[in-house]
This record gives sequence, C-alpha cells and structure tokens, in this order.
Amino acid sequence: MAELRGRVSDNRVVLVDDSKMANIKCNICHKSFTFLDALNSHKVIHTGGRPFVCDVCGSNFSFSSNLSRHRLIHFQRNTEK
Repeated sequence: MAELRGRVSDNRVVLVDDSKMANIKCNICHKSFTFLDALNSHKVIHTGGRPFVCDVCGSNFSFSSNLSRHRLIHFQRNTEK
C-alpha cells in the first residue's frame, strides 16, 4: 500500500498518494519538484532573470512576491507624508 501524506491546497489539507506524484527535476541542479509551476519558478535562480519591475522606481525582482514586499516601501512612504 502506498504511503499517504497530507498537503495543503487552497487552504485545505488533501491526502496525496506519493507514488502517483510527479517527480520533476531541474536539469541544471537536479533539485526535485512535485509541481511544474514550482520548477518554473525555481529556474529563475539559474537564469538570473528579474522579470518583475517596480512601476514606481524601476527596481527589478526575480519573484513577484519580492516585488509585492518591495511595493510596501513606497506605500509606507506615501502614508507618512
């Protein structure tokens, strides 16, 4: 019998059969990923790409989450005035 593990998906815990999960590997560093989206996000580390640009100051970021965190700086500065 395959081992079942709990994973969080859309704020719900879902039981997943590990034997049926994809094992996708990075062709550069061979790190394994369960989901293709995670691998695609990871590849930015190797390419050095910074596709997310701040529309206020022009700073570039590798991940959208870093840009979102950065935007808070501009928002906080505007509210202090």
